[in-house]
Amino acid sequence: MDISKIIENKGLTERETEVLKYIIENIDNVNKMGVRGIAKENFTSTSTIMRLSKKLGYSGFLEMQYNLLSIVKNVTDRDINNSNFIDSLNMDSIIEINERKDIDNFIDILLEENSKFIFIYGNGFSSIVAEYINKNY
Repeated sequence: MDISKIIENKGLTERETEVLKYIIENIDNVNKMGVRGIAKENFTSTSTIMRLSKKLGYSGFLEMQYNLLSIVKNVTDRDINNSNFIDSLNMDSIIEINERKDIDNFIDILLEENSKFIFIYGNGFSSIVAEYINKNY
């Protein structure tokens, strides 16, 4: 993958560029490795990785990882943020498989204040979204 567009005008050091390449090459494992694991594998500090994410315009490592994963998997932010994204989902299949009362019941469970745990599962691109929700909410 050509990272020139990602690093253009970001003022990255050579070490930060190497770490970014490592993250992209190992994108499926970096979530499990975490910042410390990546730092250890690259003989650098966790501060270097945090600085890298800030220089790239992310609020932190997790946001950088999820966005890089979507770039590597050819899913662009434009598709996610596009107002037509929801419209592009096949909602008819959800309604075909589930009755309206079941969908309403599910929404009620989600909105209950005394619910303590919600199990989130995703497959494919949905796994990125599920992990993001799990770690940020």
